[in-house]
Amino acid sequence: MSAGLGALLGAGLLLVVAPLLWPRGRREAKPSAIVERQRERLVQAGLGRVSPATVLTVSVVLCVVAAAVVFAIFSVGVLAVAAGVV
Repeated sequence: MSAGLGALLGAGLLLVVAPLLWPRGRREAKPSAIVERQRERLVQAGLGRVSPATVLTVSVVLCVVAAAVVFAIFSVGVLAVAAGVV
C-alpha cells in the first residue's frame, strides 16, 4: 500500500516538474479560431482597437456587478446568480 502511494506521489511530482525539466520548443503563437472570429466581429462593429480579452473582462465585471446589485436589493442568492448569468 505504501509503495503504491509512494509511486503515485513520485509520478505526480514528476508531472509537476516535467515542464521545467523538458520545456517545449519555441513555436509561433497563433490565435485560435474563436479569437479570430471575435476579433473580426469587433472590427465589423467598428471596435477594431478593442481586444477580445478586454470584451471578456468587461463582460465578467458587469456580470459580477449585476449579481451584486440584485443580491443587495433582494437578498436572494438564486436571483443574484440568475442576474449574473443573464
